[in-house]
Amino acid sequence: MSISFAIDSKQVDYMPDFNPGDPSKTGWKKRVDFSKIAEVGGQKYFIKRYEQEPSAWKLMQMLVNQPVVAMPQVYAAVKTHEFNREIWYLFLEYIEGCTLKEHIKAGKKADLALLSNHIGASLNFLHTCHFWFSDFNDENIYVPKKGGYCLIDVDSCWEMAYQPHHDPNEKGGVQSAAQTSYGLAIAIYKELWNTKKFEYRGISGAAVNYLQLWVWVGQIAYYEIQRKKNPAFSYGFQASQNAIFSTFLIGDKQAYIKALLEKAKLAGNHMQRLQTVQQLTYQACKWLATPEIDIAKPIIRSFKASAYHIFKGESSILSWEIDNATEVLISTAKGKQKEKITGNKKVIQPSLTESYILSAQNGAGEVTQSLQIEVKEKI
Repeated sequence: MSISFAIDSKQVDYMPDFNPGDPSKTGWKKRVDFSKIAEVGGQKYFIKRYEQEPSAWKLMQMLVNQPVVAMPQVYAAVKTHEFNREIWYLFLEYIEGCTLKEHIKAGKKADLALLSNHIGASLNFLHTCHFWFSDFNDENIYVPKKGGYCLIDVDSCWEMAYQPHHDPNEKGGVQSAAQTSYGLAIAIYKELWNTKKFEYRGISGAAVNYLQLWVWVGQIAYYEIQRKKNPAFSYGFQASQNAIFSTFLIGDKQAYIKALLEKAKLAGNHMQRLQTVQQLTYQACKWLATPEIDIAKPIIRSFKASAYHIFKGESSILSWEIDNATEVLISTAKGKQKEKITGNKKVIQPSLTESYILSAQNGAGEVTQSLQIEVKEKI
């Protein structure tokens, strides 16, 4: 019996050809469930076949012929009978390309800024549908030939009511391939809120997804950094939690991200924590994606004195305007010690004519500017 569905008011008829004795004979391949690429009515589709109802079947039915964000279009979700049992078929848009894992292993570089934007948008779309993605890994991030990134295998979702946990065989269970990124996401969450007695089921699927995005972008950034040092460095899920943190906690980013972390720790309720996780993930992904671009040397916009000529015993006020610095120091031309300064003013009372050197620093380097205060003896 054929399966019929409509796309833009045009009827499509598909005749199932699954052979339980030898599925590969008609092009079916098995990963977790069976799937194949097939041409029906002059158009290619990616077809999935399930022998039990997928966790996101309700979502798939809801998305049929509806606009989606950074994921394949869902054309049909059909429940039927084959070989005296219930079978579920999903007809998806066929996208030519490869997985992120295949892309990187082929020696190609990932555009991490674009990846975080596109995958972040698709996650947000799923969350607004009240589902979270339970199989977040580099084989479910797809790199289309036409460019960009999208999430695939989005039938691996759970309703928001089911909070994430380790057992993939239970409702709300994170899939096996996503367990490592889930573990790191939980570790980051625990560090943010210093949660000693932590209940795994106490964190929402949305928060886990955003932190998994952070973790994956961190993994890839870590790999790129290591490969620059050693071209033979092999790709894999190798970066620890500390390695991910240290990858983006550098230079001028450090002060800002630490402020965000402190803000995160103060977030009391679920929505505040979720919003903070989203913000942290966005910033972390952005910075990991463009480390060379984002780290710029500080800019000293002005360095001046209220009086450049004073009599002995009088004071002058030094003031400055600086952008993009994590540390500001002042020293004298004769002195060896640099004084760390907070704020943008300092009162000085030199006894002799002196040159003052203002130093602005961050992870990209140091810039300096100097001025001289002339001291005269009173007559």
